[in-house]
Amino acid sequence: ETMRLEGVRADAVETLGTNGVDGETLVDLEESDLDGMKIEWIGRKQVQFVAERRREGRMNEELKGAEGWDVDQVEKWMTENGMKEEGAKMKKEGVDGVVLVRLEVKDLMDELGVGVLKRRKEIISKIDGLRQDHNDRKGQRNENKNGKEEEIESPKVKDATFDENDLLCPITNDFMKDPVTAADGHSYERSAITEWFARNNVTSPVTNERLNSTALFPNHRLKAIITSYLENRN
Repeated sequence: ETMRLEGVRADAVETLGTNGVDGETLVDLEESDLDGMKIEWIGRKQVQFVAERRREGRMNEELKGAEGWDVDQVEKWMTENGMKEEGAKMKKEGVDGVVLVRLEVKDLMDELGVGVLKRRKEIISKIDGLRQDHNDRKGQRNENKNGKEEEIESPKVKDATFDENDLLCPITNDFMKDPVTAADGHSYERSAITEWFARNNVTSPVTNERLNSTALFPNHRLKAIITSYLENRN
């Protein structure tokens, strides 16, 4: 529901649901994960945007600057900056401000058909100006009322309530170094679950139920907790 309210394309929302992506998994999504799920490029940018907002705790924040532009405003900005043809292509594809500030050189070539390298660099240079403004706004949100930068604390093991077994890979029974979450909601050592799937297993190592996807998502929070736990234990 959050994805739909944020304007993410319906096919992308459906694919995320099929792959078992929930709120916790969402914040750890990387572009390679979305590529693996075959989500089309506009949908990938939109999902990255929602994941970013969730990580930063600004889900209900009003969009400002270029990020809040609709497709018509993007086209107008492109035209005013001497990129009328590319602006028309972006409008046809559905590029709004959220997608615009996340465009990369490869997107211009692969998705928008801008074949000349010099032209791609010119466009990205213009967009970088918008990105700088976007990043400046994000930086301002990290300052408190006194103008001092807020400290973001790392996860502390003493504040967490868990069993040590939760930090062990269900396959290797060792502490995980690179934990990833599978479609069954359980976390595994990346190399172990990858090998599990490579042996043509399509079931969960924990529940033995058939998985509807073999997509894996990095679990950064669990990795931080394990690292902190082992440091304190030693």
